Amino acid sequence: MEPLDTAAGQLLGAPSVSLAEYQALVNSRYQDKMPGTAYAAEGLGGGVPVAAPAADDATNSPLPLGLAAFTALATLATAWAATRRRTKTPPQT
Repeated sequence: MEPLDTAAGQLLGAPSVSLAEYQALVNSRYQDKMPGTAYAAEGLGGGVPVAAPAADDATNSPLPLGLAAFTALATLATAWAATRRRTKTPPQT
């Protein structure tokens, strides 16, 4: 591994290191911040903790049912209006 800039080179402490050495360096510096540590349990590892949505939220939403009912009523009203219009129009001779 080679550093991308001088600041990274100072952190590595050498002009280049092997992958195994780099992995050991990262592990030694960040092992207290890995998943399962107190740092991660406090929600600090990912920045802002995100609550998982409840499994029932999507299935209990009234929106799909409401949209389906509105569409059905609009279709029935259109068909009813068309039928009334046809029966009230006198035949043309």
